[in-house]
Amino acid sequence: MSEKTEITFMQTRLIRLASEEWHLPVEQIIRRDFSKPVKKDW
Repeated sequence: MSEKTEITFMQTRLIRLASEEWHLPVEQIIRRDFSKPVKKDW
């Protein structure tokens, strides 16, 4: 596996993990504006 392929695989995995953890669709994770805090309803 090339380094570029490996990085793409890791990025995809991180997006999927974030989606599961934050209970948000992958599309919303990808378009996330990280300058704003994530709202949690705790």
